[in-house]
Amino acid sequence: MSFRDIYKKGPSSIGLSGNKSTWGLEIGDGGIKAVKASFRDGKLYVEAIDRVDYSSRGGEVTLKKQKLIEEAVDTFKKRNLINKSDKIIVSLSGKMILSRFFTLPPIKKSRIGDALKFELRKQVPFEPDEIAWDYQQLDDVGTANKGVKIGLFATKKENIYDLLPGLAPIRVNLDAIQITPIAIYNLVHLSSDSNEDAIVINVEQGNTDFIVVGRTKYWNRSIPISEVNMTLIREIQRSMGYYVSVSKGTKPEILYLMGDIFEDDSKIKFVDENLESKVQFLNLLGNIRMVKDIDHPALTKKNIYGFETALGLALQGLGLGEIKINLLPDDYVKERQVSKRRVFAYAIAIGIFLSFFTQYIKDYSLWKPLSNNVDTVARTLNESNREAVKIFLGKRNSRF
Repeated sequence: MSFRDIYKKGPSSIGLSGNKSTWGLEIGDGGIKAVKASFRDGKLYVEAIDRVDYSSRGGEVTLKKQKLIEEAVDTFKKRNLINKSDKIIVSLSGKMILSRFFTLPPIKKSRIGDALKFELRKQVPFEPDEIAWDYQQLDDVGTANKGVKIGLFATKKENIYDLLPGLAPIRVNLDAIQITPIAIYNLVHLSSDSNEDAIVINVEQGNTDFIVVGRTKYWNRSIPISEVNMTLIREIQRSMGYYVSVSKGTKPEILYLMGDIFEDDSKIKFVDENLESKVQFLNLLGNIRMVKDIDHPALTKKNIYGFETALGLALQGLGLGEIKINLLPDDYVKERQVSKRRVFAYAIAIGIFLSFFTQYIKDYSLWKPLSNNVDTVARTLNESNREAVKIFLGKRNSRF
């Protein structure tokens, strides 16, 4: 479903209701990028954009990556309003991910999970307890001839557990870990009005993502190059050729460029001249609304340079992502749920205490005047009794 479909059918078409907001947080090699988005009144709004580069500590580069991430995340948290109800979706670089695409025989949806456990051992060269993984059914359950197409995404657990300490400042809001190529796929899938397959070249520091985006297709390859040069061009051409051969389809002609590096027009021209594709940029600002007080150099007339991944992550948090995998480990999710239940229990206990305390104050405010009245009555009775005794004794003495 595209933005056009959502606007035409309304938020109920995808199960959205009320006002929701979420943060997409891209964890890069040079820093973090964040976009806060919300969906209300049938429109998507970008409410905030932020970027925090990792500190070099005066030229020292010995500081551990997770410490740099934690400092950057802490800075991000301090200078942005993050509500307790805001979800935060965090990215993991595509170079850390092993992606596998295959077709299962026609089976019931309830049995896919069991079948995948068997496939996992064949498709991933690590022991199951060493990896964090998730999967997505890439199209509807097929007929007897088509089977079930599956996208399997796995990473070593150590990649996740190395990242989690740096995310400690936002632990309460952390809702999912998604991979960069899928975040971009979700953004293009929703933003593009074209039904044709497209290729996305996302150049980031230390890595380039080659991503195929189709209405029912997804494929990606991580290229360990971050310079726009002939070496990258040859790798892109090789990736194109391989994809066309395995998909047995025509070569996609639409080519979307993403990343800070393409703020340089000469880089765009270089790619355009060396690849036989229609180089384009997503018309993002034609599909979304910006709140009035946002003023960021990443914003241009039609694009959000360098923040595409963060926006794609935010879409998943809003329920607008086509592929919704989550690589947060199960034990972490369970621990967070227990922590939330504990906080909820504390909140209930405090609520009960405040309720009793409030009732005590009310009762005391009612009892105090009555207490004063009781004291007054008691004094009056005592005085009356004393007077009665005096009178009685006086009468008795008069007899004698």
